[in-house]
Amino acid sequence: MMSKLMAVGVLAGAVAVSCRTKPNAEACAFTACGPGFVCDMSTQLCVTPDAGADAAPGGGIFIAAPVGPTVYVNAIVTIQVGLDPGTPAPGTIEILKNGSMLASVSSAPYSTDWDTTTETEGSYQISARTTVAGRTLTANPVTVVVDRKPPTIKNQTPLASATNVLLSDPINVVFSEAVDPKTVTASAISLSTSAGPLPATVTLSSDGLTATLVVTDRSSLTFPAVVTETLAPTIADLAGNVIGPIATWSWTAPRWVTLPSF
Repeated sequence: MMSKLMAVGVLAGAVAVSCRTKPNAEACAFTACGPGFVCDMSTQLCVTPDAGADAAPGGGIFIAAPVGPTVYVNAIVTIQVGLDPGTPAPGTIEILKNGSMLASVSSAPYSTDWDTTTETEGSYQISARTTVAGRTLTANPVTVVVDRKPPTIKNQTPLASATNVLLSDPINVVFSEAVDPKTVTASAISLSTSAGPLPATVTLSSDGLTATLVVTDRSSLTFPAVVTETLAPTIADLAGNVIGPIATWSWTAPRWVTLPSF
């Protein structure tokens, strides 16, 4: 048995890499693929004869726009399908929404406009499918989240009208959904007192939900100081929905802070 395995290995070009298979693990160089499968030596995959772009050489297709893996939209979005190098130009490409045909395109740039304003808000899987030389090519899906609801303020610290605030305490704004980092800047969320702007840095948490302000210069403060926080109406979520006008709120930093009793 060992000599037979060695002989097969020589005939296969001494390929000793284990074949990653669909659906079961086999070694193409040493063991035949299961029924209905063939060995693709270039990828070390046991594949069906028409396995498509993900397994067989000779090209493939992909979603070129929007760029995934997840995108957020609130209006018309252009879906474009790209061809891998070496892929012959297909006659038609079906653009799929949740597995069903959304549109059929027959010429470059293989794109269509999808009006999401008529869709129910939620997640959709956008893919594409075509047939080239008898092989079915399928693009990996991109998740498109349709969202037309603007963000709101879920929580804030300090609370409006608080009267015993240390400026070293956290100054946070928590949003109802993730917001676009490009719209959260020191000018979009600002602090001020009767003396003028209060310099502060603004950072957004990695999940896009919490903006944190840190006062960087207190030299202009006269205590007790009433601090007002202002949010720009241009702060937007990942789909581009803006928060709109938000009323300012204020709190007081006293000369002496009253500590809680124990």
